[in-house]
Amino acid sequence: MLTSNYSRNIPFFKGFIVKNFVKNPSGSYEAHIEMPREEHICQHCGHSTSYVKDYRIQVIKDAQIFGEDLIIHLRKRRYICKHCQHSFTETNHLVHKYQHFTSRFYTQAYKEFQNLQSFKTIACRLGVSVTSIIRWFDKVSYGAPQLPECFSIDEFRGNANNEKFQCNVSDPVKHKVLDILPKRDTESLCQHFLQYPIQERSKVKNVVMDLSTTFRSAINTLFPNAKIIADKFHVIRLVTWSMEAVWKRIQKEFYTERRKWFKRSKKILLTLEAKLDIEDKLVLNRMLAASYELEQAHILKERFYSIFKAKT
Repeated sequence: MLTSNYSRNIPFFKGFIVKNFVKNPSGSYEAHIEMPREEHICQHCGHSTSYVKDYRIQVIKDAQIFGEDLIIHLRKRRYICKHCQHSFTETNHLVHKYQHFTSRFYTQAYKEFQNLQSFKTIACRLGVSVTSIIRWFDKVSYGAPQLPECFSIDEFRGNANNEKFQCNVSDPVKHKVLDILPKRDTESLCQHFLQYPIQERSKVKNVVMDLSTTFRSAINTLFPNAKIIADKFHVIRLVTWSMEAVWKRIQKEFYTERRKWFKRSKKILLTLEAKLDIEDKLVLNRMLAASYELEQAHILKERFYSIFKAKT
């Protein structure tokens, strides 16, 4: 049992009187504390009072101490005003009204969000439900990042808010993610970028994106001075798909065994010729000799790849 005079000087419970502090067999800690009796201003009439009506025990969870959970039994006073007979609960800086966790606990949870880990991992470490962690995470608000002169947008498959795709806004020069949009439609793009004034949006010079008409129409409207640059991956993918279309059409004319051989050799046909070894080049020559159209498609594919090697 700690004395009241000594317990008031404990930094972790500054301003409180610690009645008891024990360690449970499970490893967690329990603290029984209360506020010192003081005069309070009546919230109804404004008169001061120090008359106590009754006491109530509130069980709250505090931030972990020594790597273990800390449960606090807070003995709260209810004061009564002799002037208007209005009763109210004393205020304290440890826990807000209608909350079951201390401010220190929320701070500890928000610090966990800075590390790359799942919600379930955070919930298990703090001893709360996964839904509580997700609800607290959704309340975190971040300021809008500054738009660089060049940024890129692209969609990716996700599952946020029952949406199959989200939108990624990043800085391709610094290789840094700027923001994640919950949807990929025009409304979400406009809602995000319209928070920037037109003066700031006019400073954007380049926007890297795929060949989506949705993105293109929104960017042309929101960024009048920006030049749209097609992303290299999506352009090359179109060339690859065109090459595959010719390859699939040609192999349908072959008999079964040769068609299977063509199908197994697909990777050799799509790989850059300079990266093939001698054996693969011999297989490639046999494939191209089977069809003049396939040979011309391969030549166009190789010439197209040479464009990306050019420095000017």
